[in-house]
Amino acid sequence: PDLRTNAQAWERYAEAGVTLGDASSAVHAVGLLTYATSNIGDDIQSLAAAQYLDAEVPLDCFNRDALSTLVRPAPRLTILNGWYAHRGETGTNWPPSAAIDPVPVSMHVTAPAASAILSSDGLVWLPRQASIGCRDDATLRLMQRHGVEASLTGCLTLTLRQPTLEPAPRLAVWAV
Repeated sequence: PDLRTNAQAWERYAEAGVTLGDASSAVHAVGLLTYATSNIGDDIQSLAAAQYLDAEVPLDCFNRDALSTLVRPAPRLTILNGWYAHRGETGTNWPPSAAIDPVPVSMHVTAPAASAILSSDGLVWLPRQASIGCRDDATLRLMQRHGVEASLTGCLTLTLRQPTLEPAPRLAVWAV
């Protein structure tokens, strides 16, 4: 999957004027998720999201596991990707506060977390953000079973670009 060609996921960024490498963006700040876990996969999720952000737009980072308590003077356009309520928490991180202008893509919800994500508040919040981009078939079916418009976007980490690395200069030649 490529977020730039996924119209449902990219539409919110395009409407706000955010484009790759566009320093004239109308957005004053964007959000990026951070994590308080030892799972390096969480950090890779943010790396995948960060590749779509304009380096000229100020970045505001906040903890994925405290989204409902976030307070900012203006909403931050934010890619919401990854695994939510992975411990089944309720009331601590879902639904996100109004400080986030969400682009929900590549979301993953497990059965134990479904009660938190699909709470009465969650079922009010999710349809307002539609279409929800789902990382996997199980999350897609879960959203659809609850009447939430959703599509399969796959994992955002699949869009990571191969870095271009220059070979290190050879310092010496050894003949043995």
